[in-house]
Amino acid sequence: MLLCYACSPEKLDLQPISSIGDNAFYNNTKEVEGAVIAIYDGLQNVPLREFALTEMRSDNTRSKTSEGDWGQFENFEVQPTNLAIGEYWTANYNVIFRANRVLEHLDVVDDPGLKAQFEGEARFARALAHFNLVRAYGDVPLVDKVIIQTDEEYFDRDAADKVYAFIEADLDFARSKLPDAGATTFGRATRGAAEAILAKVKLTRGDYGGAESLLAGLINSGTYSLQENYADVFFNEGNSEIIFAIPYIDDDANESQDFSFEMTAGGRASGLNFVTDDFAAAVDPTDAERASVLFNPLSPAETGKFLTRSSDARLCGNDWIVIRYADVLLMYAEAIMAGNSGTQDFDALR
Repeated sequence: MLLCYACSPEKLDLQPISSIGDNAFYNNTKEVEGAVIAIYDGLQNVPLREFALTEMRSDNTRSKTSEGDWGQFENFEVQPTNLAIGEYWTANYNVIFRANRVLEHLDVVDDPGLKAQFEGEARFARALAHFNLVRAYGDVPLVDKVIIQTDEEYFDRDAADKVYAFIEADLDFARSKLPDAGATTFGRATRGAAEAILAKVKLTRGDYGGAESLLAGLINSGTYSLQENYADVFFNEGNSEIIFAIPYIDDDANESQDFSFEMTAGGRASGLNFVTDDFAAAVDPTDAERASVLFNPLSPAETGKFLTRSSDARLCGNDWIVIRYADVLLMYAEAIMAGNSGTQDFDALR
């Protein structure tokens, strides 16, 4: 009887001592903010091989060996088993999951200002991840909440137009809640970032007037400006031209990236996103300032924008620029052109 009493469930501490489960977390503002930071941690995985789905398929870049999964992008013969395809899909849906987890627990945040900011950040990240996915894959599952294995209605692909409309709604909401640049930590979402991405979405959908209005607002705000030295755009991180970037830290096992290594040195069996001859030939040979950054002067086949300063070649700290002020100016001119072959609009011409 004594043994049975000693083992009574009422006397046992069943809480795990090594980790905190979902049911014991998200109880206060600090814990929800930790979940918000986890969204940005998830975003760091998105650019790692994004170049394969973009630059390598555009004929701008190539790999050293043109073999395996990487050669598939160069030859436009990408197979469903391609690892980079699967990793990009997973990375973006992981961001969406983390964003939805924050949105699910906002009720415990007692500061109205922080609650609005957290919601804006979560919906910004969710929109950006869906935007990445729909551009890469076309029709994709639209995930607007935390789902589990039994939520089979979310497993089918949704029409791209529906996904784009959802993205716009998220970004439009986010821009009304997010702080301005300078009022938050670099690398976190801002009103300007939401408006710039929203303008890009509108351009993608052919809403030129809506894009032009947003872009004009960003230009007239005076918040952002071009860098006089082109190299500073990439190597003076957090500069006035950057609207939204995903930051990394040199020589930090948790906060570094290796795409800089792959775009520059690489290894015998790696070395990815190297410049093609076609791209090199398309660059104005008289534009020495840009050429010296686009191509590594010591090895012209390497991408000069991502030369690392880290002591460990695979733990690089170069930030990934998602959108910058130069993009805004070019998109503004495009919105004014509105698909026409020419324009007399002074704002577009200048």
